[in-house]
Amino acid sequence: MPDEDYVAKEREWYTAAMEADGECVIVPPYLDAQTNTIMISVAKRLYDGESVISYDIALNKIQELTESISLNDQGYGFVCDQEGLVVAHSNILEKGKNYLKESGMHDMMEKVYVQGKSSFSVEIQGEECTAFVVIFCTKALRKASQNVAALNESRRQLDKLNETILQILAKAIDAKDKYTKGHSVRVAEYSREIAKRMGKSAEEQKQIYNVALLHDVGKIRIPNDIINKPAKLTDEEYELIKLHSVAGYHILKDISDNQILAIGAKYHHERYNGKGYPNGLAGDNIPEYARIIGVADAYDAMTSKRSYSDIRLQEKVKQEIENGMGSQFDPEIAKIMLQMIEEIFKDEPMYHY
Repeated sequence: MPDEDYVAKEREWYTAAMEADGECVIVPPYLDAQTNTIMISVAKRLYDGESVISYDIALNKIQELTESISLNDQGYGFVCDQEGLVVAHSNILEKGKNYLKESGMHDMMEKVYVQGKSSFSVEIQGEECTAFVVIFCTKALRKASQNVAALNESRRQLDKLNETILQILAKAIDAKDKYTKGHSVRVAEYSREIAKRMGKSAEEQKQIYNVALLHDVGKIRIPNDIINKPAKLTDEEYELIKLHSVAGYHILKDISDNQILAIGAKYHHERYNGKGYPNGLAGDNIPEYARIIGVADAYDAMTSKRSYSDIRLQEKVKQEIENGMGSQFDPEIAKIMLQMIEEIFKDEPMYHY
């Protein structure tokens, strides 16, 4: 529980949301005084012009990954925000310090923030070191936060850090629905396999995996009591659930210069016959990534325990996909999903608890 002197309107997430004029805003990382955990907040001012909804995400996994960096004791890694706050560090005792104000680290941080160098030589505590830097910067974050990782490590390790951040976001999304643990990861894996079988390159397979990981991000805007309702949804509740696709688009559209993340979230519930939502797109007018995710998402929904439906067995799932070819699903993509069911899962249960 918050302390007695806690005033929500004085918090950074509230101020940032009010200044964003109705847009969703990601608040820079901060050290939570109550839990001693580095957090980020996603916040938005509501329609009454005064209330703010904020979703807090702990960055513990980033700390765990950073601690695991080991280059034969020749290097270490850390993550800072644009103000110099150490979000994660191989040495946990360094977390929460401000490296722009630390005399021993100031020169290196100046090269990162002012000169924007991706790699350079620098003296740290009397030793000549090589620093490798990656900057995570989005349109939505450029004013509020420019997260910097200064890491003595390989590109492969940097890619692993990016992937871990996406995994954390996916888990945060799935945590909204107590019935669908692991849903986003499974949909991402199915989508990547479909892309592989379609002849997509390794890079394209990686992209579709990442897009699928975040396809349901808009659900963080939907009330928990609706997402987890055990009974059938009313028409009004169903219309509210449907808003998650557009909400996801608005959350993701400024996350990257590459719009495929936002596109995947927005259009994964479109139907091949034009009777889906939110735009009623049909056939090839539905972006291909969204058509792939749509099949993978429907498969996982049918083979998982949901708050509003029972698990469907293998033959029933296959029949549903076959019946949806040309109406709900792109026929060619649906055929690939059916092949996957036959080849990959023939000796395994076709449902998830």
